[in-house]
Amino acid sequence: ERPGTNEFADEYRRWLAGQPVQMRSKRALPDSLRALSISFFNSIGFRLLKPSTQSIYRNAIERLCEETDKEGRKYGDKSAATMQREHVVRLMAAKAEKPDSANLLRKVLRAMMQHAVETGLRKDDPTRDVRAIRVKTDGYHSWTDAEIEQFEKRHEIGTRARLAQALLLYTGQRRSDVVRMGRQHVRDGVIDGRQMKGGAFLQIPIHATLAEIISQT
Repeated sequence: ERPGTNEFADEYRRWLAGQPVQMRSKRALPDSLRALSISFFNSIGFRLLKPSTQSIYRNAIERLCEETDKEGRKYGDKSAATMQREHVVRLMAAKAEKPDSANLLRKVLRAMMQHAVETGLRKDDPTRDVRAIRVKTDGYHSWTDAEIEQFEKRHEIGTRARLAQALLLYTGQRRSDVVRMGRQHVRDGVIDGRQMKGGAFLQIPIHATLAEIISQT
């Protein structure tokens, strides 16, 4: 674009904010929440996140950009530079019935606004003093011995369900780690593996019952 035109000014402002240029695209208005999301998705901070976290953040941000206010305006088209604390609180309040979703929204907005500060789009982070919604829960139910016995009667040794249950029961690892376990991780009676959360490397001795189930599956 030629200097002096509105298109040139828009392109120049996007470059200053570290946002990739979208020539002749009306999808992302300059300084909008959608434009900020494009910049954030291309930032080093976002790229250093785990792929699973990237997917969660991207989906949450893209959903927000497509949502509309009472006047029918998409939030993605609104200015990210003028967002205030009360706007964040109002967005979270709209999801009060789903506190986990509201807290996720707060988390992704905080990441985006911190990126906006880093790129010079904003001088402050409007999410800084916004508190997360406290979720009341009794936690996850731990199976009783009777429930474990009931499951094992239903799923015999040799089935994938029984193998999954045995891996969870005898390794004590998260589901996200168990689903990645395979024969390639078994060495000399030990399961080697690196946890997705935290990245800790573990060597778990294989229980005799688990060894039998693995061999027959």
